[in-house]
Amino acid sequence: MTARLVTAALTLVGALVGAAAGITADPAGGRAATLQAWKERQTRVTSAKFVITETSTIGRGTQTSPRARQQGRTYPPEDVTYETPVVIAFDGGKLRYAFKAKSWSEEKQKYLPHDYLAAFNGTDAKMLISPGRDEFYKGRIGAKSQHDDVGNYHLFPVLFAYRAVDPTMSLIAQKELIDQPRTEVDRRECAVYLVGRPAKGQETRVYVDPARGHSVVRYTHTSNGKLRLKIDVSYREDPAFGFVPAAWEIAVKPDDAPQYFSAVVKEASLNQAIDPGYFEIDFPPGSMVADYKAKPPKEYIIRLDRSVRPIPPEDAGASFDELVRTEPGDAIGTVPPSRVTTWVLSAVGVAALIAGWWLVRRRRAA
Repeated sequence: MTARLVTAALTLVGALVGAAAGITADPAGGRAATLQAWKERQTRVTSAKFVITETSTIGRGTQTSPRARQQGRTYPPEDVTYETPVVIAFDGGKLRYAFKAKSWSEEKQKYLPHDYLAAFNGTDAKMLISPGRDEFYKGRIGAKSQHDDVGNYHLFPVLFAYRAVDPTMSLIAQKELIDQPRTEVDRRECAVYLVGRPAKGQETRVYVDPARGHSVVRYTHTSNGKLRLKIDVSYREDPAFGFVPAAWEIAVKPDDAPQYFSAVVKEASLNQAIDPGYFEIDFPPGSMVADYKAKPPKEYIIRLDRSVRPIPPEDAGASFDELVRTEPGDAIGTVPPSRVTTWVLSAVGVAALIAGWWLVRRRRAA
């Protein structure tokens, strides 16, 4: 009897301490029910294609590179708003993401349009950027066996809806969900979970509406208490598939370097057959490709006759036209460079490549 009383007392004390600290247990319809709903939805929806119109508002100065900032320049010089068509599609573990992008050109002082396409066919992750800011195609083969944009917040509303428990397609699935006190979002009571334990001032939360199939209605990320990313998702109810993402609002660094994206789903096709070729990318002639899957990584150009022209370290720093017209090692002269020169040119080439991809990742534009 005494043991039972002690156990009951400890249980009561634990509950009171937890309540005082704002810690909630996994209630009925809580974390376990959320994970189960996500698993069932992922199993039920095997493929989908979303056609979206996204309105992008790029704040003044948000595309400024570190070098330009040091020189006192600001890009873009004023806020810019534009619409872009977007397609997000998946089939099992395959994923495709495409949109009409705009890249800021410091040389021409304006945005230049180009196409962005990234696809994962289940084995290889490839990316292709059409001529725009550059006069040639840029191709990339990723080192990992997953889509390059899994961590891209523009895809979160779709991936969280249908691939939330797939660690290769969802950031949520890669970390532990930790219960937090419930709160209201748009006057609806929602479960709140920390995505992993906060570390180094970084904290990510998802807000889930149990009444709407445990759908993620809000996602936030803060850094040292400052909001860096907020995504609000709205849904429409489908008789066959339940709650389907219909629109979302994304705010990036709203307090200092604001970028806003407002998306509306124009068409959503679920469980419709998708040709496997839709998840393939064939680099066209005139492409410069960086292959990070190769050991060691390598770069090459696909000439107009589709022959491959490798880019060795001694050609680093040469222009695209010089590379196309010459054989490997001959782009910047016929005298073999010294080891020191080769190392310097390689470093310059790698730095230029990193800078190029940095601008791409700063999107929208890029």
